[in-house]
Amino acid sequence: MTLAAAGEARNLLKTVINLYNQERPHMSIGNLTPNQVYQNNIKTEKLWKNYYVKSPIIVNQ
Repeated sequence: MTLAAAGEARNLLKTVINLYNQERPHMSIGNLTPNQVYQNNIKTEKLWKNYYVKSPIIVNQ
């Protein structure tokens, strides 16, 4: 990877992280952004279900 490509990748990553944390509301935290929740010290309620069920079978004891 060239130095220019690495810089471009770094800038794109910063943009994506900014979008995720500061601009995009998340349904799982009441349609707030993660930064809003963190900065205002908001206690969030779990708004999603976990449909994953752990298997009771233990392998390689």
